Amino acid sequence: MIAYAKTAEELVDLIGRELFVPFRNLLFAAAALVFLWGVAEFVANQENEDKKKSGRRHIFWGLVGLAVMFAVNGLVWVLISFISSLR
Repeated sequence: MIAYAKTAEELVDLIGRELFVPFRNLLFAAAALVFLWGVAEFVANQENEDKKKSGRRHIFWGLVGLAVMFAVNGLVWVLISFISSLR
């Protein structure tokens, strides 16, 4: 749905909607999948300590990824709100 933007503001909005939002959603999905993979790996391999450790590692890094994504998303919205209030 690429359309011709008339102003710089419309161009920035178009780039945000068409490029950054899908990329952000992809990163959220990847972090959630790593977390869920870790949970499944941890639960399925209760007798194998090495695979449980791998599952714990995936859970940890999935949670770190989700936390970072939520924090960055919040900071971006604060910045957008601040900039739009300056007008």
